[in-house]
Amino acid sequence: MNIGARWPAWLALAVLLLVWWRWGRYSGESMTIHELKNLLDQNPPATATLLLDVREPDEFAAGRVPGARNIPLSQVAGKTGDLAGFATILVICQWGGRSAAACQALAGRLPKTRVVNVEGGMGAWHAAGFPLER
Repeated sequence: MNIGARWPAWLALAVLLLVWWRWGRYSGESMTIHELKNLLDQNPPATATLLLDVREPDEFAAGRVPGARNIPLSQVAGKTGDLAGFATILVICQWGGRSAAACQALAGRLPKTRVVNVEGGMGAWHAAGFPLER
């Protein structure tokens, strides 16, 4: 295999990895889907807590954690005014990448709000056999 002939693909992959490494990680608070499930089972979230699903509307419609609200990642930055009243925002997506990006954006814009990334996302939630709302 001649790697030199495929350098554009390798370059694109390297750039994507660099972007993820620099901006895709959320260093703030996180929880697993099992911790989220336990939280939802033991204590329905207070009105000051929001479970925010940042997937696209078609993904959200296909199945979500019961009680989640949908704001796609592309719209999160423009909706921070609507989210400022929540004491805690638990953020979920399909696998954890988009939710990490949303958490990073929200934490910077809402410094008084506890922003938590749900690791594993809906992929892990579904794989665990947890209930879906449609």
